[in-house]
Amino acid sequence: MTLSSEIIVYNEIWKPIDGYDGFYFVSNLGNVKKKNGILKKKYISGNKYLRVGLCKDGIGRMKSVARLVAQAFIPNPESKPEVNHKNGV
Repeated sequence: MTLSSEIIVYNEIWKPIDGYDGFYFVSNLGNVKKKNGILKKKYISGNKYLRVGLCKDGIGRMKSVARLVAQAFIPNPESKPEVNHKNGV
């Protein structure tokens, strides 16, 4: 099995994060880890969303965990820019 394929452990499904060359993975449960298995610490942003710091080519960026999960697990054939919650917010 390669690092770019899905990994399922105890109903937690891991997929690679787009744009990070298989170095970071996000799960359907909202966890983020490096390819060596170390979980990334999540931070609460000013708008109360969980964010995580990712680094590529020496450049660090904070990413929304909700957006990473949506990009990995929700099909978006029309390339829409956002996801509405079930309550419409």
